[in-house]
Amino acid sequence: MMWMRPNFRCYIPFTRNNAGCKRQFSLISVHTKFPATMYRFQTQRNSCLFNQQEGKGSYIRDGVTVSENGLVYPMLSPSFPYFNGPVFRPNTCLMQELLRTDYDHYAEAAEVGGPTTDPLVITIRKDTVIPPSLILFRDETSRFSLQPSSPLLLSVFNNMLDEFYSTSATFTDAVEWMEKHDFHDAFADSATEDWMGH
Repeated sequence: MMWMRPNFRCYIPFTRNNAGCKRQFSLISVHTKFPATMYRFQTQRNSCLFNQQEGKGSYIRDGVTVSENGLVYPMLSPSFPYFNGPVFRPNTCLMQELLRTDYDHYAEAAEVGGPTTDPLVITIRKDTVIPPSLILFRDETSRFSLQPSSPLLLSVFNNMLDEFYSTSATFTDAVEWMEKHDFHDAFADSATEDWMGH
């Protein structure tokens, strides 16, 4: 099931007419189930989203915006962090490039004494139903972000994601995933009908 351009409160408008912003965001669609099989690189099994303003996280893409009242709101933003939730992508060329780059950054940091974890790829299959407490935004051709459907505490959001992953996702070692999913087998990001079918 899919809704187009829903009306609900968000911390930052989905589109902003701001000459100082280089990025302009527009919401394409909102989903209550995954429209394709999608993947996410994560440096550990549990969700570790952190307040990017405090900068205490080990993986930059896990940073989210926490409002002054201490809550995480669903949002799209023209400045980093662009989303308030984990980003998922289908197996496209860009997804492969980003995943492999993120793994390389992790490995390089670990080699010079950075924290060592067990990097994973989270897989959520096509047609997986999303619980009412979460919602999936699509703001770009092949980019989706899983966000809270209403404002909540960051710790609650992380726990909510862990619960969803435990029932609806599979975890694969990142190196194993890359070995099984060759870059050349990835879909073009613009081939929406192709990756939507998987």
